[in-house]
Amino acid sequence: MKINLGGGYIDIPGYLKLDKQPEWGGVRANVIADLEEGLPFPDRSIDVLNASHIFEHIRNFIPLMNECWRVLKDDGFMMVTVPAFPSDGAIAPPDHVRYFVQKTFHCLEKEFCPPDRKAWAVEVNVQFISPLFAEADTEAIFALMRPVR
Repeated sequence: MKINLGGGYIDIPGYLKLDKQPEWGGVRANVIADLEEGLPFPDRSIDVLNASHIFEHIRNFIPLMNECWRVLKDDGFMMVTVPAFPSDGAIAPPDHVRYFVQKTFHCLEKEFCPPDRKAWAVEVNVQFISPLFAEADTEAIFALMRPVR
């Protein structure tokens, strides 16, 4: 199963869209849930999570990362795209509650994880085609993350 977290008005073929809004811009969510309250999936049940331009809106980032770790299969992965600080895309929108630099994701790797965090294998700025954008965004950070168990 592939999940697009906080999908909003974007439909990605082959992905279920999870959003707290039942409908946005005429596009309906397949799963209605608030990411701040966890993920409504069983442990190790998800193949792929897509988190494109959603984590900058999350106040409880570490708990959500732990939830993503929990629901991903052992061979699953998460694709993350966030605006890079200090770009306008990172700091201008008034609904952004946190900023990201490349080291943000490396701080989630095993050697840096305190007991309250789940560990990840992280590749930052990997070259992959985002399900949302066909070209590279030079003001964004791209990360490919795999749970370390």
